[in-house]
Amino acid sequence: MDTLLAAFAPLFGIASSEVASVVAVFARISGLAFLIPGIGEQTVSMRVRLAVAIAMTLVVYPAVRPVSSPSWSTAELFGVYGREAIIGLAIGISFRLMIFTLQLAGSMIAQNTSIAQLFGQSVASDTQTPISALLTLAGITIALSLGVHVDAVRTIIGSYDMLALGHGLPVKAFGIWLSESGGDVFRVALSLSAPFIALGMAYNLIIGAANRAMPQLMVAFVGAPAITGAGILLLALSIGFILERWRAATIDFSSFFGY
Repeated sequence: MDTLLAAFAPLFGIASSEVASVVAVFARISGLAFLIPGIGEQTVSMRVRLAVAIAMTLVVYPAVRPVSSPSWSTAELFGVYGREAIIGLAIGISFRLMIFTLQLAGSMIAQNTSIAQLFGQSVASDTQTPISALLTLAGITIALSLGVHVDAVRTIIGSYDMLALGHGLPVKAFGIWLSESGGDVFRVALSLSAPFIALGMAYNLIIGAANRAMPQLMVAFVGAPAITGAGILLLALSIGFILERWRAATIDFSSFFGY
């Protein structure tokens, strides 16, 4: 019996190293699966996100499997899993930036056209305005129809060329890239909401002039329906352009990882 166990001992060692590598890949993918647009939304069940992460692991691991199974000690495993999870979160953030752009643009539009509370509580999140929820839902639909989940798998596989299994994230380089991408988020959001900001400024100037001319008239009650109607009309006319401009502007947000 001892002889039989001794004969199978090398196989047990290979299996344990293989399992450790699979778990390390899963740690990197799980961070992405919980942030990727569409799959990482709060309305998606945790079980669904976990199932997606496992399925992506089964797809990615054969493509990134190391030639020789690494031999990590128990103490080293925790460090490897932690670094892999951080890399996965960084990749997920790079994809999530495109949704942040729409949320920020929706907030700017809502605040400048008095539509922030038009439909009551947001359908997506307590912190989103209805316009943000509308743009976010449309953006997620476009992203999924264009294969953002396929791009996520391709980005994960490509990230192993830059950051091999068990290596840490270059924090300085990623921080510089993230700060530049954050600036791009504000720039794109401002450009998407620029017509509505101009409409809000014109409305405030007209209301101010009317209030000076006729102080006894409650101009706010007269102007509120006008700015709301104009904002909805402008949104209906421009939402197609907004989403097309957003898609073209956010396509390179995950370029840090080779996508």
